Amino acid sequence: MKKILIVEDEEIVRSNIAEILESENFEVIETDNGISAIKSLENSLPDLIISDIMMPGIDGYDLVKYIQSNPVTSGIPIILLTARSETRDIRMGMQYGADDYITKPFKANDLISAVKTRLQKQSNFKQKFDDLKSNISMYIPHELRTPLVSILGFADLIINNLDDLEKREIKEMAEKVKHSGLRLYDRIEKFLYFAELELNKTENKSIDKTQIDSMYVTNLLTSKFRNNDVSLLSIKIDEAELKISQDYLSRILIELVDNAYKFMQSSSPIIISGEVIGNTYQILVIDKGMGMTKDEEKQITAFKQFNREQNQQEGNGLGLAIVKNIVKLADGNFEINSKKDEGTEVKINLGLTS
Repeated sequence: MKKILIVEDEEIVRSNIAEILESENFEVIETDNGISAIKSLENSLPDLIISDIMMPGIDGYDLVKYIQSNPVTSGIPIILLTARSETRDIRMGMQYGADDYITKPFKANDLISAVKTRLQKQSNFKQKFDDLKSNISMYIPHELRTPLVSILGFADLIINNLDDLEKREIKEMAEKVKHSGLRLYDRIEKFLYFAELELNKTENKSIDKTQIDSMYVTNLLTSKFRNNDVSLLSIKIDEAELKISQDYLSRILIELVDNAYKFMQSSSPIIISGEVIGNTYQILVIDKGMGMTKDEEKQITAFKQFNREQNQQEGNGLGLAIVKNIVKLADGNFEINSKKDEGTEVKINLGLTS
């Protein structure tokens, strides 16, 4: 049975809400002010909170701020009650962290609908979080263990055979330790970035502006992939100002080119182009690599693709999933066309500032 905390100083209104909710088999806890609500939260956590805004002492806004500032309670959805339908009140409540609002007087059906909608969204989020935790345990052993084994193995060789090794051999082993360390760092960083995107924890940076041109893209990619054959990069970028943060744009380009390098099968160039088409900016990244089947394309956004049986899709999975999520946050469009053993074309459309 779902538990709901009601915070309302008017007894008639509070009793009315409680009666409606109990008729739908919800467990109800009643409090008449913000202080009582906080004390109640210290004893028992509800699945949802319904709070009036205008209350003496700690009002609804202050209560929302308290709930959001406490890691233990910050995940509880909050519905605010307001006697006024002014947009200022509604906007302020949402800004502080409320999930929804209901204007008094309200109909029973509207209250029940709002409560069930919020609880369902909370349930969906919890399921996503549980899936994330489950897949972390499947992703980490395979993707992180390989470079870690290499690091520990070469370090052990150096320690146990130091007197017998030449400087050249020590240097070679140290270089391999560094290489594996960078691989490990890259995988951890990429995984954490994707996890934040999946849980909608990253700030929406689509309102930022970034200037794109050939010099910016060339410097970014040649610096990032200096250990690869950068002569394979064919870059042709038209200048424009995009509605996206530099962090997001850089991540898109790096992930797409990294993917192309990982799955290339020949010395064919990796084509990176950008041009203004209508009122959008189109970025293309084309390679002649391994490609993907249609079934594999459909799994790009699924965290399940990190299962051990899909290891051959590393790169085609996590990197492209990051790109797709970023493009969605930036209100852009993502399209991929790939053929097995022939190559992949990724097309992205982003907004222009003017």
